[in-house]
Amino acid sequence: TLDARDFLSQGISGENDLAVIRAKCTAALLDDERIFSATVGSGYSYSTRVLELSVEGTGASGPFSLVLAVSSLTVELLAAS
Repeated sequence: TLDARDFLSQGISGENDLAVIRAKCTAALLDDERIFSATVGSGYSYSTRVLELSVEGTGASGPFSLVLAVSSLTVELLAAS
C-alpha cells in the first residue's frame, strides 16, 4: 500500500525526487493484478506544497486515467475517466 502524502513529509527537492515518486507509484499500481499497464506523471508546486500525480493505464475494465492533487492532509481526485 502506498500513501502519496508520505512523499510530502519526506520532502521534495527536485526532479530526482519526482522521478523516484513516479517509479514508486508505477510499481504500486503494477502490484495490483487488475492493472496491466500504467504511466505516472508528477509535478510539484513549491508555493502551494501540492504534489500532482497523473496516471494513465489499462486495467481489467479497460483504459483509465486520473489526476490527483496531494497535500500533506488530503488526496483530491481532480479528474478521472
